[in-house]
Amino acid sequence: MRLSRPAAGALLSLAAILAAENALAQSDSSQVKTHLDQARKIAGAQWASPYRFFCVDPRANSNDDPPIEPTKIFDNVYVIGNTGTVAYAITTSGGIILLDSLAANQVESVLLPGMRKLGLDPAQVKLVIVAHGHADHFGGSPYFQDRGAHVAMSAEDWDFIAPKPGSASKGPAPPKRDIA
Repeated sequence: MRLSRPAAGALLSLAAILAAENALAQSDSSQVKTHLDQARKIAGAQWASPYRFFCVDPRANSNDDPPIEPTKIFDNVYVIGNTGTVAYAITTSGGIILLDSLAANQVESVLLPGMRKLGLDPAQVKLVIVAHGHADHFGGSPYFQDRGAHVAMSAEDWDFIAPKPGSASKGPAPPKRDIA
């Protein structure tokens, strides 16, 4: 499926609206609710399932979330992952940019096979942008960093995932601090 630029923009706008709605769920502002109702109406039934998943019935991700079929969403944007967490691959003339990198234990089993199925060469990943400091989003980034890719996330998330002196590690090793 190939989306037009306006449709892609609408999809990204919807994602922002859904995130804002989730953050503002406690607000009783009639103005906020009116804007959100209008956004849902514009989005239509096509996005009802993601809306329900993220805003009505959110749940924690699970290691046994079923995988999704690796898919080219539109133009040069691809999605790989499972029903709880995905990574987006964006092809550019300078290489591949990943938005998130799944959990460390999903690199060999989900991410790399998904990329290859889509005809994407994992060796071409030049940048991994991590949305936030949860292991199911940054876990695969050391794999790419060890192969020459840069990893970017907010300074706050770099601080959040940094090993704390005197504490035992409970999760996967984070990437080395790179781009903030």
